[in-house]
Amino acid sequence: MHTFYLNPEQWNEFKDKDFILENDEAKHLIHVLRLGINQELRLIDGQGRCGLFKIVKLNKKQVVLNKLSESYSQAMPNRPILALAFTKTLKRSWIMEKAVEFHAAEIWLWQAERSQGKIPQDALSHWNNQLIAGAKQCQNLWLPKVKIIHNDTTHVCPGAAGLAHSFDLNIHQACLLWEEENNSNMLEQPDIFTPQKTTVFIIGPEGGLSLNEVKVLLEGGAEKRSLGKTILRYESAALLCLGLSWWAKSVYDNKSI
Repeated sequence: MHTFYLNPEQWNEFKDKDFILENDEAKHLIHVLRLGINQELRLIDGQGRCGLFKIVKLNKKQVVLNKLSESYSQAMPNRPILALAFTKTLKRSWIMEKAVEFHAAEIWLWQAERSQGKIPQDALSHWNNQLIAGAKQCQNLWLPKVKIIHNDTTHVCPGAAGLAHSFDLNIHQACLLWEEENNSNMLEQPDIFTPQKTTVFIIGPEGGLSLNEVKVLLEGGAEKRSLGKTILRYESAALLCLGLSWWAKSVYDNKSI
């Protein structure tokens, strides 16, 4: 069954009335999939709601839907946060999709000293579309929230300082994945997942973190950890952290049964 997205604000607005799909979602339904009257589809809002709908009317620009049923799923607790130094990698959309697949809670983008390019302030809607595409594919009902970390312009390392201000050690444990960290200080299961706190995985840019940035993040409460002897690419490190988090939580859940 085909899955479409409707943002939570519109979902609340329609409530018990007929729902309306417009813009890209309507275009895809009408012109690409060529669905017709009385066909059924699945609708998600990215915040846990899912509904079964029937097409009752359509024209060139919008689709009118009648709700047949609706359900709600709670988000998984203690989902990880990826704190990614911004880079102009072609793999960023791929990372976004994998973040949905592995149930990340948030993606924080921050400006590192060696970031390739500046974070575009108007790109949130584009990145959100990439997350939606991933959610449709893997059937995850919860979209990660994309957050741009603002620089602390009063600091010599504005990006790292802004990131350090963003995690709260009362609810977060921050793991700084640093390629120069001693391999004896490996990332371990308690670092990856704990039921008491949310893990923030801090990943630097392709050029690596500066010593000043490392100092700022450690002073902010992050703990240095290694992912092994091999220096991983940006996207490889992100995927490994997501996969390890998924594995560690699964192990914890199985032991709790």
